[in-house]
Formats: sequence, C-alpha cells, structure tokens
Amino acid sequence: ARDPTPTMAAQHRSELRGGKMTVETMIAAQTRIELQTTARCASVSLDAQCANQFQSYVNNTLGFEQMRFGWMYGTEKAVAASDEVEKEASNAPAIEVHAIYEPEQEGAADRFDLAAKNGEEDARADALASSLGLKKVGMVFNVSTSAARDYTLSAFEVRTMAECQARYGPTFVTAVVMMLEDEDEDGEVTKSVSFEPFQV
Repeated sequence: ARDPTPTMAAQHRSELRGGKMTVETMIAAQTRIELQTTARCASVSLDAQCANQFQSYVNNTLGFEQMRFGWMYGTEKAVAASDEVEKEASNAPAIEVHAIYEPEQEGAADRFDLAAKNGEEDARADALASSLGLKKVGMVFNVSTSAARDYTLSAFEVRTMAECQARYGPTFVTAVVMMLEDEDEDGEVTKSVSFEPFQV
C-alpha cells in the first residue's frame, strides 16, 4: 500500500517541529519600513515657471482627475554645513530643478503608464539637458482627486518612487503635486496646489 501524499499544512507543521527562534531572529526576518535618519538631500527647489506649467496642465486641463508624470532635470549644489544641519546630513546636496519633461503617457485616476517607445525620446531629453549642464534629478507626478484618499501615497506611487531612486541614485527626489482644501470658520473652502518632496 502506498503512503498518502502529505498536504501542504502537514508539511508546514512538520517543518515547525523542534525549531527554535529568538525574538531577534524573528524581528530580523520581518520586512519593515523605518524612518530615514540621515537626509540624502538637504532641500529641493523647483523653478517657478516649470512647476506652474506642470500644475496648470494637471489642474486646468485634467482637473486633477487623472495622474500625470514628468522627469525633473536640474543640478545638485553642495550645502555649507551650519549649526542647524546635523553632521551626518551636512554632505547632502540641495537639489535645484530647472526643467520638467513630460514623456508620452497614459494617465488614469490611480496610475500612469509611460509609452514603451519613450526610450529614444528620453535619451534625446537627457542629451539636451546635459548640453545645458543639467541632469535627471527626480520625477514629479500629481495625486488624483477623483476618489477620496485616507493615505498619502499609494503602493503604486511608493513602488515607482523606489524603483526610480534605486535606478538613478540616492539623491533622486520625487515631487508629488496635491490639491489641498482648507475650510475657514465660515465654512468657505479654499483650494490650493502644493508640491511636496519625497524620498524612499
């Protein structure tokens, strides 16, 4: 007679028998997101005209109903250490964004997809920026207001930020464009557009 094939649960139970694990080992095996203790860039500043053109299209044409993406080109400037700057963060550069390039893309309420043929266009944009003394320093995208959110960034947004930062280096930054609403004592709502910098 043939022995019955053990189920997955039975195999798992047999692997657990007799094994010991310390609290430290369990904690080390977990995936955790921790606070960044040392800044990778001291600050981010955007050229007012390029920032306004990006948000104007998102606000006036798209009505913040779908996401839009752009590459940010600029420079990294050394920051002089001061008393307010921690010793570890004193080597972090200041990022200055001078241009935004928006490649061909398809936007939806919760994501953007870049066209597959963007490789050649991106290479031309990189070459033009390089001839002007600029390099790709970050990316910018807007958050759609088509659905209420009780979180700052979605999994898609964080994953995209992490992939780009891993590809372009630790000082690569992301600017997230958000529509903010503020209500005063009289109940009057004021809307404003905000650029918020992030790194992961």
